[in-house]
Amino acid sequence: LDILQNEIPTHQATIGASVVEALVATGLASSNTEARRLLAGNAISINGVKSTEENWSSKDFVGGYALLRRGKTLKDTALIKLS
Repeated sequence: LDILQNEIPTHQATIGASVVEALVATGLASSNTEARRLLAGNAISINGVKSTEENWSSKDFVGGYALLRRGKTLKDTALIKLS
């Protein structure tokens, strides 16, 4: 997990915090507007499952972590840590 944190963008989030904010903070979206458009367009997945939710829930985290991905490529992935 430590190696993964050095390879991809990371961000800390809490339950109920904004997925939009995490997308922008990790560089997966350039703006809040783009992040919302990506969510509405079903282009975002959390732990490999497509999501349109704008806020984090407890089911999104496994062992205190979640993988946030834009599109299908693994290069557009970020690690989200529950804080």
